[in-house]
Amino acid sequence: MLMLIMLIAVAAAFWEYKSLRAEKRKREIAVSACFLAIGVMFGTISLIKKELPSPMRALEHLLQPASDFLTSMLS
Repeated sequence: MLMLIMLIAVAAAFWEYKSLRAEKRKREIAVSACFLAIGVMFGTISLIKKELPSPMRALEHLLQPASDFLTSMLS
């Protein structure tokens, strides 16, 4: 079922790309292609039943050095 939804989304995107290409809107094509690729990637990962990582872990990893710095400054 998810594969059918993904195929419909890709078909709709290509239909939209034709009109954007006719209007020469290259930035919008690039941004929508990136979002479509991310969506297809997450859909494929979901389709093969692999557990997706939590975005909170990525935020913790990115912000941990700033947190450590502020903790050392305030203590």
